Amino acid sequence: MKRILQVAVTLNGEGIANYLYNYLTHMNLQNISIDVVINKTNNKGIYEDELKKIGINIYKVTSYEKSTKKWLKDIDDLMKNKHYDIVEGHVGIRSNLLCKLAKRNNISKRIIHTHIAYEPEKIIKKLTRIIFNNIYSKYVTNYFGCSDDSLDWTFGKLKNRKKSFIINNAIDTKKFEFNKKYRDEYRNKFNLKNSFTIGCVGRLCFQKNQLFLIEIFNEIIKLHENSTLILIGDGPDKKEIVKKVNEYNLQNKVILTGIRSDVNKFLNAFDSFVLPSRYEGFGIVYLEAELNNLSCFATKERVPKSVKISNYMHFISENKNAKIWAKKILENSESRENIISNSNKQFDIVNQAKKLENIYLNL
Repeated sequence: MKRILQVAVTLNGEGIANYLYNYLTHMNLQNISIDVVINKTNNKGIYEDELKKIGINIYKVTSYEKSTKKWLKDIDDLMKNKHYDIVEGHVGIRSNLLCKLAKRNNISKRIIHTHIAYEPEKIIKKLTRIIFNNIYSKYVTNYFGCSDDSLDWTFGKLKNRKKSFIINNAIDTKKFEFNKKYRDEYRNKFNLKNSFTIGCVGRLCFQKNQLFLIEIFNEIIKLHENSTLILIGDGPDKKEIVKKVNEYNLQNKVILTGIRSDVNKFLNAFDSFVLPSRYEGFGIVYLEAELNNLSCFATKERVPKSVKISNYMHFISENKNAKIWAKKILENSESRENIISNSNKQFDIVNQAKKLENIYLNL
C-alpha cells in the first residue's frame, strides 16, 4: 500500500480544497492510504467530516503565515511518525521546503503540484519564485500541474528535468448538468423571478477580481435594469465589495451568499457566469458552469484556453473596460432553455481519479 501525504491550506471549498475532495472521494483507497495536512483555523472546513468518513486522516498544523518554522516542525513530526512513500505539496513556493523536508525523512517521491498561472508579479517576487524553484529542484522528483499553462508558468524549463504530469481539475460531470427543478427552486428561494441573474463562484479576493465585477454589474444595470448579481464565496475582499455595492447603490441587486456546499444546484439559477480573474492555473468553476450550460465569461489573457470545452465559454480582454464587458455579457448570454450536453471524459472525475491512482501506484 502506498502512503501519501497531501499538504494544503484548508478544506473549506476553495479551488484546491475542491480538487482534493473530488479526487479523494473517487479514488480506490484499498491500495492507497492518504493523509491531509491543513492549517489550524477557528472554523471547520466544509469537506472535513466527509473525508474523515471515508478513512482520510486530517492533521491540523500551525499556519505558515504565523510561523513557517513551526509549520515545518509540525509536518516534520508527522513525517517521522507515519513513514510516507509520497508527499505532495499544494502550497505554492513553500512546497519546495516540503520536498527538502521529505527527502530528509527518506520519502522517495516528492511532488510539487501547481494550481496557478499568469499571476501578476513584481520583479522581486518573480525572481524569488524562479530562484527558489531552481535551488530546491534537487529535492523534487515530480511536478504536477492543472494545465500546460500552469506547469510552464510555474516551473519553466525545470518541468523538463523531472517527470511531469497534467492532472486535470476533474469533477463529477453529471452532478453539474442543468436541472430545471433546481432552477425553479433556487430562483423562487432567492426571489429572482424574471431577473437576468449573473452568478460568480470564488473566494472574495484580489485574484478573483470581484471588485471589477461590481463595476461590470453596475454597467449591466444601466442596460438591463431587472438584473441580479449573486456572489458565492467569502474572503478578504468582502468588506471592500460591500462598500462598493453601497457606493453604487446596488444593495437590492447584489446577493452575497457566503460559502455554500450546494454550488452544483445553485448554478441552475443563473443566466450567466462571470469571473474576471486576474490569474488562474485552470479555473475549475468555469468548467462546472459550462457543464451546466451557462454562458461563461473569463479574462482572455489570464485564464488558460483549455478551460473552454463548449461554445458557452467566452473570453474578454483585461484591457476592455467595464462598459464593454457588460455589453458583451448581455449580447452573448444564451437562453437557459437551449440545452446541449457538454459531458467530457477528459474532465470526468471517475476517469481522472483512476488515472491519478495509477500515477501514484507506478511512481
